[in-house]
Amino acid sequence: MPRHYSKYPSLGILEALERWSFGGVPRKTFEQGLIKSKTAPNKKALSQKLYALRKCGFMKYKGAKAVITEKGYRYINFAKLDELKIENKKKDGFWRLIIFDIPEEKKAARELLRNKLNEFECYQLQKSVYATCFICEKEIAELVKLLAIGQHVCVVKAKSLGNREAAVARHFG
Repeated sequence: MPRHYSKYPSLGILEALERWSFGGVPRKTFEQGLIKSKTAPNKKALSQKLYALRKCGFMKYKGAKAVITEKGYRYINFAKLDELKIENKKKDGFWRLIIFDIPEEKKAARELLRNKLNEFECYQLQKSVYATCFICEKEIAELVKLLAIGQHVCVVKAKSLGNREAAVARHFG
C-alpha cells in the first residue's frame, strides 16, 4: 500500500525517539510505520526538531521519508542502559574483574560505566578496576557494546583476589 509523505513527516519519528529514550520501542515498530502521532503537528516546532535531529546526525531524509541513522540508533540504545541489570545473581566461585582505561574524549561513557557497575553492586578496587562475585559476563558485554567502549574494557575471571579478597568478600555478604 503506497504512502504519501508530506514535507512535514508525521510526529511518529519524534515519538519513537522520545519513547526509545524513555523506555524503548522495538526498532521493527518504527520501521514498519506502526507509530503514528495522536496530536496535530505544530509545523514550525516539528520542523525545528527535525532540523536539530538531522544536524546532530540522528536522522536523515531518503526522498521524502525521514529515517533514523545508525548514530541515532546508537543514541537511542542508551535507553537500554536503564533496563540492563544482573538478573540472576549466581555465583560460581570465581571473581570477575572489570578493568578499563577509557580516554578523556569518552568521559561520559566512562562515567556511565562506573555508575552502572555500582548499580550492579560491583566493588571498586581502584578508580578503574571493579570486582564482582556474580556471573555477569553477558551483562558487562552488553553494557560495553551499548557504550561503544569495547577496546577499552577487559573482564578477567579469577579464582583469587589475593590479599584484597577478604575485604571484597565482606562487601558481598
